[in-house]
Amino acid sequence: MFVANITTQVIERYIVKGLETVFSPLVVNGMTDETVETTAAEPPAIRHKRQVLTDRITKLKNGQDIFKKVMGGRKGGKLL
Repeated sequence: MFVANITTQVIERYIVKGLETVFSPLVVNGMTDETVETTAAEPPAIRHKRQVLTDRITKLKNGQDIFKKVMGGRKGGKLL
């Protein structure tokens, strides 16, 4: 318990202290659009990977829907 309390105090005092001024609405409002984007945006490589994976998910779901429609009149691989 003692170690947990000390750890929490150190984190609050040295890591979190002043953080409220970094992302306060007034500070962000004073930033240029470019600064806000570079601070908040994910890297282009990650953005591209997310798009590739999102497209793959869409294609897989579409394929699954088609498969379900084709298999809808069958049960256990046999025609009803």
